[in-house]
Amino acid sequence: MVDERRLKSKSYKMKARKKKKNIIFIKGNGMIDLSIIIVNFNTRELLRQCLQSLYNTTRNVNFEVHVVDNDSSDGSTEMVKKEFPQVKLIENKRNEGFSRANNKAIPRTKGRYVLLLNSDTVVLIQELYKMVAFMDERREAGVVGCKLINKDGNLQLSAAWFPSLAKAFFGGEFVPKALGRLLGMERFPGQTYLTTMSHEEIQDVDWVCGACLMVRKAVIEDVGLLDEKLFMYGEEIDWCFRIKKAGWKVMYYPNAKIVHYQRGSTKIRSQFELAMLRLVFSERYVYCKHHNSLSSRIYNVIITIIAIVKFLLWGLLLPFIPNKNNALTHLSYHRAILKSLFVYRRMLAE
Repeated sequence: MVDERRLKSKSYKMKARKKKKNIIFIKGNGMIDLSIIIVNFNTRELLRQCLQSLYNTTRNVNFEVHVVDNDSSDGSTEMVKKEFPQVKLIENKRNEGFSRANNKAIPRTKGRYVLLLNSDTVVLIQELYKMVAFMDERREAGVVGCKLINKDGNLQLSAAWFPSLAKAFFGGEFVPKALGRLLGMERFPGQTYLTTMSHEEIQDVDWVCGACLMVRKAVIEDVGLLDEKLFMYGEEIDWCFRIKKAGWKVMYYPNAKIVHYQRGSTKIRSQFELAMLRLVFSERYVYCKHHNSLSSRIYNVIITIIAIVKFLLWGLLLPFIPNKNNALTHLSYHRAILKSLFVYRRMLAE
């Protein structure tokens, strides 16, 4: 259960806590409202734009910024040192992924809240202040995610439900959403994201996108750091699983919004293929981690059968589909599921 007395304290120390192999030492002094962590890998221009937006638009919030660079080769670290000397920079000697990079910065934060922020985002005026004010008001909320929009202003789905066997069976959003609309249901079994209309409402959800995820410092004490087996993708789903199990709420707050460009670090095709493999690994890993062995076996059988069927189907239809990029993305995803059958244990051991 949530300890309300701890929440009301203006100053507290996070105790050393051991969870499996993770030992956490975190202190919060109450002086800083928000600690912002940005993980960067070869996105210098996007990172510059993100940092400029942070310092130009954030008011009425005492904040600090930590940038963790995963051995970029595009001059990102030099740019940060020259143009943003106030940023606390951590330079990794290799690409350590999203979870491990964030975990290096979290123990160094001093804010009451920690914000995980993608480098491919642009923060709009006073949006972070709105999120901090919301967390101050909603003491039961452990996590809050804001509305994400594309650069053209259109909505980006970012609030979702946990993965399920129904989702594995349908293998995508199209069928559950279509059936939901047909039957007038807000949420049809197997649906991942909330509907577009629901993205306009403040509500308790299962998980929110890690592109802009604000977490209460006390929550990190309760549940631990991010799972470092998740190199990229799925870390926010796993964290939200653990946070909700600990008795906290995960809230979606559409009154605050930021621009998210998406896939800032995975534009090259070879990187995209590897990212797709990591995506399907994370989906399988997170589901199996939070469900019993029988459910996990059923899940693995379902996703394998669906992947075989859809891989063959997309392959047959490819010559007749005008939008080749969309078809190739589907083929890459289902191929990655099949490939993960052979490399899952190796990836698990990394």
